[in-house]
Amino acid sequence: MEDRVKQRVMSLKRLEREDDQDSVAAKLIDQIKAMKIQRFQLAMEIKNLLIDAVALRRSYAEQNMASLELALKVKEMEANVKHQEKFAMQASLHYEYCKKETEEYRRQLEAAKRHAESVAIITPELEQAFCEVCFLLVNMGKI
Repeated sequence: MEDRVKQRVMSLKRLEREDDQDSVAAKLIDQIKAMKIQRFQLAMEIKNLLIDAVALRRSYAEQNMASLELALKVKEMEANVKHQEKFAMQASLHYEYCKKETEEYRRQLEAAKRHAESVAIITPELEQAFCEVCFLLVNMGKI
């Protein structure tokens, strides 16, 4: 009888352990399901973050290219400004040269006019002829 009781007690303990193992297994299965769901959600979040990172990288590349293009345009414009400044300086120097040359010709013309007036009286017809000769000489490039 005692042996039977011991056998029954051991059977009951075994059944309790099996119930505990079944409940532990069920809990583990539930935890595995929850972890799989969490893993899927995290994978989706990583995918979305990667999409955002690629979009940001592309935007950065486009803005960087635009920046490089603008920097190149600025350099070209700076070079053009320097060229225009050099051209303006040359034009200014040429203008000053021409201005001095014109003044010199005016002095020579005034001297020639004074000399002509001292030699002869300038009539309106003579003045007209003189102007025509000067005009012709200027057009021919002699003066």
